[in-house]
Amino acid sequence: MAPKPPAIDIPNKFVGVGLDVGTSNLVAARVTEKGEESTVSKNAFLYVREDDTTKELLTRMNIPQQMVNGKLCVVGKNAYDFSNYFDRRTQRSMNIGVINPLEREAIHVINLIVSKMLWKPRVANEVCSFSLPGQPVDSAIDITYHRNVIETMLSCFGFEPLPINEAFAVVLSELKDQKFTGVGVSCGGGMVNVCITYTSVVIAEFSIARGGDWIDQRAANAVDVSVNKILLAKEKGMSIVGPESREEESIAIYYRQYIRYSLEQIAKVLHTPDTAAQFDGAVDIVFAGGSSMVGGFIDVVRKELRSVDLGIKINEARMAADPFLSVSRGCLLNAQMASG
Repeated sequence: MAPKPPAIDIPNKFVGVGLDVGTSNLVAARVTEKGEESTVSKNAFLYVREDDTTKELLTRMNIPQQMVNGKLCVVGKNAYDFSNYFDRRTQRSMNIGVINPLEREAIHVINLIVSKMLWKPRVANEVCSFSLPGQPVDSAIDITYHRNVIETMLSCFGFEPLPINEAFAVVLSELKDQKFTGVGVSCGGGMVNVCITYTSVVIAEFSIARGGDWIDQRAANAVDVSVNKILLAKEKGMSIVGPESREEESIAIYYRQYIRYSLEQIAKVLHTPDTAAQFDGAVDIVFAGGSSMVGGFIDVVRKELRSVDLGIKINEARMAADPFLSVSRGCLLNAQMASG
């Protein structure tokens, strides 16, 4: 049964919730009297042994224990921390932007994680706008099942689900001063999502089936280390224009490939006559998402743009004001507009 909203009067300007449903991270956003509020969780879980030693270790590390289908596991950031402790890779409820078909308990796990990070609805059927990937241009991945799973989950939590293209959420949050004209790009763990708009009208929206996970796996394979070691190298603070170790050099090489490939896929779409004809002047291209936050990312983008003709004039290639929160903020704006 859906939870009942609290019996209080909520001003319209506070109604609405945004949810960035990412392969690597889940981010929720809403507005209260104190301003914008966000909650974050790693979209990960890890099955662990049920022996006394493991349970004692979890207790010492203050990691809550969860039972999923009769198996002991840890979820969210706790799963990530625990996996690093044992140099194990976390399991994912999502893969390449959608519900992971290889994990039988994926839906159960994502429900568990979202239920712990998402607030209860403040009014009946409060709108929760959630990010949805575009159809990939380089893969046969179908997003229909994924969309229905998230819609059902949010409905069960008492929300009215409202999907929004992940990259259009970036446009809403970052291109207001440009009258919502330009290119929004969300670089996530599973995919790159792209939305091209003219005065808020969507000209094209699509995804590219490469993300941070693609970089991590190939970088790890190239230097024969675990993916966890690659992740730690990225998260300690590195730059892909000045790598300082063997692992960082591998990461930098695959980041350049990833950026080049993504720009080439964007160019293919923008070179179609119907798309390019919409623009008569230079526009901004804005990048957001966790995979864009590595040091030197935008420098490599700008360098690659000198040799990749996107088919339109670019005024500026820039980062979002807050790359990590950009999508959730765009989802929040969409929910607020739908709530009137």
